[in-house]
Amino acid sequence: MNQDRIATRICRLLDQAADELPPDVQARLSAARQRALARLDTAAARRPRRWSALSAGLRRSNPSLPPTPLWIKLTAAALPAIVLLLGVLLGNRYGHEQSVTAQADAYTEMLTADSPLTAYTDRGFATHLQRVGLNAAQRPEH
Repeated sequence: MNQDRIATRICRLLDQAADELPPDVQARLSAARQRALARLDTAAARRPRRWSALSAGLRRSNPSLPPTPLWIKLTAAALPAIVLLLGVLLGNRYGHEQSVTAQADAYTEMLTADSPLTAYTDRGFATHLQRVGLNAAQRPEH
């Protein structure tokens, strides 16, 4: 809000200063503004709509280049999605391997633990598995 007031005041001061300029300077400034606006419109009209800046620059520097095949355009458009999908799949596979490794460690700990065979048939076996899993997780690696 404060910035809007400052900008409005600056514009008003610039307008007042422009009104005080001699007529020949005002005419030159007006002509320069018109030329700048014309260049801006021309540049916007020439700006490529579907090409990247790189391919447009290459085409301007060498107009004899053949048009880019559709399969290259489609591949370039799909490449980020493919890379993202591969990253997700690799991350999922890594997470699955970590889970299998943790389960294998827990089972190894369970089978090598000094627990009676009746522990496997006990109703509190899940608690025993959790305790064994925690022991395996807390144990330092060799």
